[in-house]
Amino acid sequence: AAVGFGGFYLSVGALQGLVRSVFPTFYEKRIMPLPDKERYYYWALGPSTVHAVVQVVGTATLLPRLVPTSILECDVRTQVDYGTTGYGPTVYSGVFVGYLVADVCFLGPSKLGTAYVWHHVSASAAWTLAAALNIFQFMSSILQFAEFSTIFMNARQFLLTAGYPSSSPVVLATSLTFFASFFLVRVATLGPILYKWVVVDFPTLATHKSTTLALLYSGFL
Repeated sequence: AAVGFGGFYLSVGALQGLVRSVFPTFYEKRIMPLPDKERYYYWALGPSTVHAVVQVVGTATLLPRLVPTSILECDVRTQVDYGTTGYGPTVYSGVFVGYLVADVCFLGPSKLGTAYVWHHVSASAAWTLAAALNIFQFMSSILQFAEFSTIFMNARQFLLTAGYPSSSPVVLATSLTFFASFFLVRVATLGPILYKWVVVDFPTLATHKSTTLALLYSGFL
């Protein structure tokens, strides 16, 4: 979590330094005139993109090994040498939570908006509780892998802020890639996740942990 939180602010600083020193004209003409809220959003694109790449690369190495027969078969997996870090799913979940907390702190509730504040807070609580209870490693990882679409969403925003019209070939290609990736990792997976929740995960969690916990995670979902 500390890495995710600190990485956010390091990425913001790196992006600001790069734009101001290497592209001063772009900074003066395209960034400075932006309203305060939009300028903050632009600086947040840097850590958002870095975080998305980390999650995609990290969880892609984990998912084939984390396909569970039960959501509770996770007690030893956090210590098994999975992925590039050697510490497995908990590392990427921690980075995810740290990033979400930093995003709330950087943008603040007024710039982030009520819906996203609730999203970030509930996701942070859900992931932290899952790590503490050694549950939902597969679901956590598949939802973190969904950050794949964020890479193209941010690339599109970078291009639009740079002045490319939405009808230009490069923006059109990026937009289509974003829409396709968003459907594949966020929309197409939603049905199976919810079906599995109702048929398998909810009754398993209610039986082996508690109905209150199962209801709480229903709210998170």
